[in-house]
Amino acid sequence: MAMRSTSLLLALGLLACSPDGDLSAGAFLAAEPPSARQAIHQVCPDGETVYGIDVSKWQGDINWSAVANDGVTFAISRVSDGTGYLDEWYADNWQASRDNGIIRGTYQFFRSDDDPIAQADILIERMGALEPGDLPPVADVESTDGVSNATRADRLQQWLDYVEAAVGRRPMIYTGGYFWQDNVGADFSSYPLWHAGYTGGTCPSTVANQWPTWAFWQFSSSGSVAGIAGNVDENRFNGSLQQLRDFAESNRPPRGYLDSVTCDGGAVGWAQDQDVPDDAIDVHLYLDGEAGSGAQGLAVTADVHRDDLCAAIGSCAHGYIFPIPDALKDGAPHTIYAYGIDSAGGDNPLLSGSGATFTCDPPSGEGEGEGEGEGEGEGEGEVPAEGEGEGEEPAPKRLVVLLPPKGCAAAPGATLGVAALALLLARRRSR
Repeated sequence: MAMRSTSLLLALGLLACSPDGDLSAGAFLAAEPPSARQAIHQVCPDGETVYGIDVSKWQGDINWSAVANDGVTFAISRVSDGTGYLDEWYADNWQASRDNGIIRGTYQFFRSDDDPIAQADILIERMGALEPGDLPPVADVESTDGVSNATRADRLQQWLDYVEAAVGRRPMIYTGGYFWQDNVGADFSSYPLWHAGYTGGTCPSTVANQWPTWAFWQFSSSGSVAGIAGNVDENRFNGSLQQLRDFAESNRPPRGYLDSVTCDGGAVGWAQDQDVPDDAIDVHLYLDGEAGSGAQGLAVTADVHRDDLCAAIGSCAHGYIFPIPDALKDGAPHTIYAYGIDSAGGDNPLLSGSGATFTCDPPSGEGEGEGEGEGEGEGEGEVPAEGEGEGEEPAPKRLVVLLPPKGCAAAPGATLGVAALALLLARRRSR
């Protein structure tokens, strides 16, 4: 009982000397009584770990050069406590940590009784666009704020969705196992976990059951690091330095394949943006030339469910199918190049398997009947002369828009592009 009373007094002391709405990561969780440190779910790291810290205004003026020379690899800085308190040291910490070669991140003390979108806007505005090597932003979830668990979970989801859409990275969640179990309880395990648990040893034992693993572990609130006066929170990343660098890539390019091209099955493949792995993305298909070559492009959406993708890439609905239009069934070879379109506006890589060539015979009966204009187009299987024949070529299925080559100005309208492609294909068939 004495240990529990001491912990509660420490918690009260912390709150007494802190302005309302000026709490940093672990302000509540570090003062949990010993009874809250019994095992829930133990998860050991996968192998080696990497050391880092998190900071706020409570660390004051930091000598970041000294911090970097003391073995600190990453640092996560508080941007605000809800909408009520903007951390006055954030801008300095955010910039100076990067300037000294430290992988940087941003967290916000999330308030369940505050507008989640207004909170997110503060983070997005102060943090700015993520740069290559920055960690995804974090919601620090450890305060009840007088609302129900359902309300807390709903507002947290709003924050996560809004931030992810704005910055192009899936955010992380900071929390403790007992807090999450008692005050949220919902499954948010698709978001990387920054676990807070001061249990000692090398394996945290109070990880919330909803998460099978953790990305970061805040294992101490009383660390000592050169360049910082007083205590600082200490953390480990679950992986090697190279894995941390990979995790910190602010905008990874899409990945995927052009699996096959057949006359009956069409162009078939898959594409996924690794930064928003559950979202569908566009694929641009260029005909008879790569992007930028002057070839015309067609857009399809990679949103087709494929069972083989579920385990392979962790999400199922990323397939695409582009039926070969009759206009390309002319007995001549054609080549397709597929590009995955980055959700955040970054690089659009050529998908593996691109440059696939196919040759399709003309549809049976093509050219039968009389044409209009000069010549009659008689004879089975004859190709009408340019300008002959009634009707139009059938539009390919799942055609979204005809695109200009990558890097060129957009055409005045998709109609002009469609007409240009139809004319080009008609001329090829007439040869």
